[in-house]
Amino acid sequence: MIPAGEFRDLRFNWYLDSDRDSAFGTLYLLNAEYLGYELGLRSSSSLVAQTSRIENGQYVFDSTLTIAGPLKYWFYTDKQGPVVVDAFADAYKEGDGYITTSSTLPFRRLTAPGSENQMPPIYVDLDFRLTGTWVVK
Repeated sequence: MIPAGEFRDLRFNWYLDSDRDSAFGTLYLLNAEYLGYELGLRSSSSLVAQTSRIENGQYVFDSTLTIAGPLKYWFYTDKQGPVVVDAFADAYKEGDGYITTSSTLPFRRLTAPGSENQMPPIYVDLDFRLTGTWVVK
């Protein structure tokens, strides 16, 4: 959940470990959950923006992009890469991790190992950091 206000100059990264950030492929910012295929991200009706580049292990959005809160957003990437997963915890109570293991499979919520067949399954998070500049009006 993005806090109340408007924000720009957005940067995002997955945590790789305590010393390094991780970014790979293109990062897509959506305003709704997406359960489609990687190739459909850029044409999703929920698409707000996509990153313009990667710099120092962080995805960088165009500086003209402004997002508002309090709203919930979703972040998806079109490539697989290394990230830290909270495999047995729900570290971010308002969010869930989504993954796909192949471009031929749709995204799905990430479950804790061994909980896929539980009812309900245990959903887990991917560790990330989102930074930006608060727009003062």
